[in-house]
Amino acid sequence: MTGGNIEADKDITATLDDLLALPLAEQVSRVRSAQDPDALLLQLSDAADRIAADDIGRGLAVREALVALADEIGSHAARAETRSALAASLSYAGRLEESLALCEAAIKIAEDAGLPVPAARARLVTLQSLDQLGRFDEALAAGHAARAVFDQFGEIIQVTKADISLGGLCNRRGDPAAAIGHYERAAQGIFDDHQLTAQLESNRGIALMALGRLEDAEIALDAASALFDSEGLAWSAAMVEQNLGYLFVRKGSLHEAMFHFERGRRYLEIEGSLTDIAALELDYADGLSALGLSEEAMAQYQAAIPKLDELDLVNEAATARLGLGLALLHLGRGEEAEPVLLSALGRFRDLGMAPSAAQAAIALARIDLERGDAERAAGTVREALDALGDLSLDAMSARALLGRALLAAGQTAEARAQADLVIETAAELDLAPMLADLLHLRAKIRLAAGDPVGAGEDFRDAIAQVERVRGMLQAERFRSGWLGDRIDLYDDALTAALDRGPEGLAEAFAFAEQAKSRALLDLAGGMLETEDAETIDPAEARLLEDLARVRADLEWHYSELAQQEGSALGDAGWQERVHRLERELDLLQDRLASTRGVGGLFAETIGLDGALALVGEGEALVEFVAAHDELVAFVLRDGAAQVVRGLGAPAAAAEIADRFQFQVARALAAGPEAMATPRGERMTAAARADL
Repeated sequence: MTGGNIEADKDITATLDDLLALPLAEQVSRVRSAQDPDALLLQLSDAADRIAADDIGRGLAVREALVALADEIGSHAARAETRSALAASLSYAGRLEESLALCEAAIKIAEDAGLPVPAARARLVTLQSLDQLGRFDEALAAGHAARAVFDQFGEIIQVTKADISLGGLCNRRGDPAAAIGHYERAAQGIFDDHQLTAQLESNRGIALMALGRLEDAEIALDAASALFDSEGLAWSAAMVEQNLGYLFVRKGSLHEAMFHFERGRRYLEIEGSLTDIAALELDYADGLSALGLSEEAMAQYQAAIPKLDELDLVNEAATARLGLGLALLHLGRGEEAEPVLLSALGRFRDLGMAPSAAQAAIALARIDLERGDAERAAGTVREALDALGDLSLDAMSARALLGRALLAAGQTAEARAQADLVIETAAELDLAPMLADLLHLRAKIRLAAGDPVGAGEDFRDAIAQVERVRGMLQAERFRSGWLGDRIDLYDDALTAALDRGPEGLAEAFAFAEQAKSRALLDLAGGMLETEDAETIDPAEARLLEDLARVRADLEWHYSELAQQEGSALGDAGWQERVHRLERELDLLQDRLASTRGVGGLFAETIGLDGALALVGEGEALVEFVAAHDELVAFVLRDGAAQVVRGLGAPAAAAEIADRFQFQVARALAAGPEAMATPRGERMTAAARADL
């Protein structure tokens, strides 16, 4: 279909509709009476492309009818071409083996008739099915072979389609840079074909997302959406809106994400595409989960699963169950997560999807570890590792879990070996989030092995990785997905330093200050962007906008870790972009600190010597800090420091503080006059009792 000949497109579509309304015998008679039956059938097949881009179900029915027509008329070219087109629809409908079988039939018909171009078109159609079946090398070979034939015979549009397909294949397999190369070549062969241009921009937008070029990705996807919309291609437009929604979910902009997901849903509802709506809802749930919004993700998965089951979307249904199980785990609801994850595991095994089954098994191992069955957890993880690539983040996370299980089982030497192995890889790949977790794990292993000094080094390095990504103040998905509970890291470090006695006092004080600084920064940092723009200087407003943009980009790059597999993790470009964003973030924070009195938020924390210097003669500084279930006080006076431990449980102290605050609120509500009465005396006595 060409955008420059819309009326002709409408005419041939109307001809197709009229033809298919007739009985088969009359369809055959009508086509045979045409001046060139083959040319008419190929034109009708092109018209079916437009229908399929707008409505997958109807496109499938139309293409089945065209195959029957071609078989009756007996043209080798038409028989091959119509089979290729039907195979494409079958692939999009998830009927992968049927699609491949039909492609093989089309290739044989074309090759037996000496028709290399139709045979190449059939080979190109196999890419999607082969890719979804995990036969990547076969898909890549088929795509390049088809492109070579198209190039040999000067089929420019077909060369363009081949590059678009090969680009999509590369992007899905974690090589977006190679995908962009194919798309750039494809762009040279597109003239006034609006549908092909839209498809190119849509695919290019997905690759740009993977490369972290978020603004460029948004521009490309917006262009694709507008083109599909202008052509009335509802299904294709909905797919683009789905990608835009996911882009904004991953950026943390839920309002914009909801807008695009809703637009996508409305496109699909017009066509009554229940299958695509269900897939959209699953993508939205996955996005919420990536964002760390586990409650919302859980509800979305629970709503999506019955629909996916009813539509017999077995892969998506299993994926939704895995997502639901992980969301429940993040919420600390392991008992509820277990049957869901067992169901996902069984379904993935039935489908022969070993990596996905391994992910479900590893999630179940986490439940075993929490129940205290460390040996079973370790065994499960070892089995699952066989299905995961050595460099994949799933494999690295699994080895970290294995280290935790081995530590819990008392096998400290083997736990240390696992931790060392993954730390080395994570350091080479410069994965700050994972390094923080792994160094924390190794610190605990060193403590168990009787090496408190080495543990202290790892605690310091782990906290340094947390501080390195301090700009991600609102990245809840990052905290829950990769760092876990960061407070545990600070608490473990503080407790370990205190356990070393006087020699660990200065380090313990430093850890306490870092933990409090981190809590303050998390609390106040998000407020920096939310002030009323009218109350601040325009120059500062621009700085805040830049700060929000850089944070969003940095969050995106770290959240992308969850999507990367294999050698893509070693992408030097990813590392360079992260470092550039971190430098830009530091500069913006310094500029804000110098102009609006927020320097304390971003400054280095004070050490013990610096704090002692602030305490004058006859003065004392008492600093309370909670570490796990212990309330601790640092007492600084007369140039020396001491620590007082075992002051009680933080929860009990918080309860008393709440009671005291209640008494203060009562007194304020009563007013000064009431305090001079017997009632005031009773309130004062109650407050003193709580104190």
